[in-house]
Amino acid sequence: MMNSLFSSFNPYISSLSYELIFIIPIIILPLTNICTVNNSSMTPLLLIKSLIIKTSQSILHPNLSTTPHLFISIFFMIYIMNTSSLFAFIFPLSSHLTFTLSLALPFCINSLIFNFSTSFNNTLAHFTPMTTPYPLIPMMVIIEIISTLIQPITLSLRLMANLTAGHLLIILISSIPLSMTFMVPSLLAQALLNILEIMVSFIQAYIFSTLLILYNNH
Repeated sequence: MMNSLFSSFNPYISSLSYELIFIIPIIILPLTNICTVNNSSMTPLLLIKSLIIKTSQSILHPNLSTTPHLFISIFFMIYIMNTSSLFAFIFPLSSHLTFTLSLALPFCINSLIFNFSTSFNNTLAHFTPMTTPYPLIPMMVIIEIISTLIQPITLSLRLMANLTAGHLLIILISSIPLSMTFMVPSLLAQALLNILEIMVSFIQAYIFSTLLILYNNH
């Protein structure tokens, strides 16, 4: 039972190679710039793009005006991977910690390296809480740096846990033996769960990209 329950998370038995999922964002992302009609109506893709740009502009430093496009790409990639994994024989790549951590961790490490290389003293001052006694300043800097490095780990765990829980619920409901009496309620429950999982995929992709923007600016 446990082997069959977690078999969908095994990358070696997926019928569809998960590398193909990376091609979908490459096709979808250019459509956000061309799917308009006389600039009077916006497609859902453009609405999402506009939402992320406005969110990033309210958080990011004005000098980082080109950064939102990177987070838009990350959002669409995660969202498409999340929704694609709901189909049969597609490996749920975003439900693995190795993938989510490889997205989140480089941003925080890159931000730390950039800040320390450009303004070492100001960065140390940023990691020092106000009214900290002088003997405790070195320890507080180390603690703050560790807490900063923990942020992408918790972000990756949140994305992985939410998607894994959703997939396990779908697998459990679909594995229930059906009779004619309970077939309709079970199918309705599975359909509602799939709709809920699509909404969770969108929310988790938005939270992931937004928190990356916040951590990058922090």
